[in-house]
Amino acid sequence: MDKTFIDMINSRIHIFINNLEGIETIITGIDKSIPHIDESPHIYEIRDGEISCHDKLGFSSIGIGSNHALSHFMLSKYTTSTPPPKALLTIHQAKRKSEISPGVGREMDMFLIPALGRFTRFEELSKKDIIEDLNDFYEKYIQKIEDLNKENEVEIANYFNKLYKQVPESKQSSSLSPSVSVSPSPEIESGIKEDD
Repeated sequence: MDKTFIDMINSRIHIFINNLEGIETIITGIDKSIPHIDESPHIYEIRDGEISCHDKLGFSSIGIGSNHALSHFMLSKYTTSTPPPKALLTIHQAKRKSEISPGVGREMDMFLIPALGRFTRFEELSKKDIIEDLNDFYEKYIQKIEDLNKENEVEIANYFNKLYKQVPESKQSSSLSPSVSVSPSPEIESGIKEDD
């Protein structure tokens, strides 16, 4: 890029960092910071005037839903070497999971920086609505998790009911951990109730 343009951007970032408390932003891009080395991607996060580099981590999230998004990145074992299909899926899922926080909208823009000096918005890649297709994948993913949770709840209920049957009647109230006891009551579908 033109040196004058870079100097202007640097100056504006400096003003932004020093004058706006409570503002968060992510600055990302690619450069050739080390001669004879391949292009390097960079992720910088600015929070309350403090700058942190997230290059080694490979991801960043800001805003009210950032904790939900960051948790998803970590649980997905996202790294800088995550293959592109999994990276795209993880990024989209992290954004959708952040929507559980009040105030986070469903609208999103996604873009690629495939190489130095290049920038491509998803809507420029295809006539199809890629983000809407990703949303469809996400809904299927959530439905499968809900179905699996229901199966696991039934299995756990059966497991505890078998345990309950093996415990002599005289020890049923004190044989398990103090925080959980098992009840054969048909009203409790899971077979588990918490002590008062």
